[in-house]
Amino acid sequence: MFLIIIWILAFAGACILGTMIWRLTGWLANTAIQPLVVSSHYDVSSSFLPDMKMAKTLAAEGQVDQAIKLANAEVAKQPGNYEGNLLLAQWYCDLGQFNKALRCLKTITENPDATDAQKEVANKWTSQVLG
Repeated sequence: MFLIIIWILAFAGACILGTMIWRLTGWLANTAIQPLVVSSHYDVSSSFLPDMKMAKTLAAEGQVDQAIKLANAEVAKQPGNYEGNLLLAQWYCDLGQFNKALRCLKTITENPDATDAQKEVANKWTSQVLG
């Protein structure tokens, strides 16, 4: 009988100790390690190519100024980026900053890597902004 009680106590102690270790590792992962591994969703240095997903999300949430800042940082990775310049032109137009919009559209039309279709879209937008 005594051995059964000792085994039960040992098992309960192991369960409690295991739970404490499990919780401690979870805490460590969330507070100490995660910030080192997972960057902020505003971190734009995570790749070499522009990624406009977060900027689009911010704009959809009504945070157009933040979206523009993020998109500009992304476009800086590849200044002739079609998607980024077109989005910036749209957002600048929405804010009434037409000179900045025209600069983005000009970047597209003067980009030797832009397709004819992309240049045509940029030219149409330019005529709408100027018109």
